[in-house]
Amino acid sequence: MVSSIPDIALEKSAYVLPEVPVVVGHYTLSGEPAALSERVVCVDYNAAKASHPLRAWIYDAGRDGGDKGALRQRLRLIFRLRAEL
Repeated sequence: MVSSIPDIALEKSAYVLPEVPVVVGHYTLSGEPAALSERVVCVDYNAAKASHPLRAWIYDAGRDGGDKGALRQRLRLIFRLRAEL
């Protein structure tokens, strides 16, 4: 089936970055919370474990004057909520 997919080169503009962050969860991640990329943050580093707190982010769309390439500066970690088991 894969052999029937045509080999077509895509233009660089084929993927448009979203203007707002993409928020994901339910991934087993570790370490200090940080944006996963210029457009992706994770709120749940496997919060079922007490050692992996939930993360909350705040997004300030106007903080950088509208520069869409500076999402990391517009995302701030605002709190960590520990799971009480």
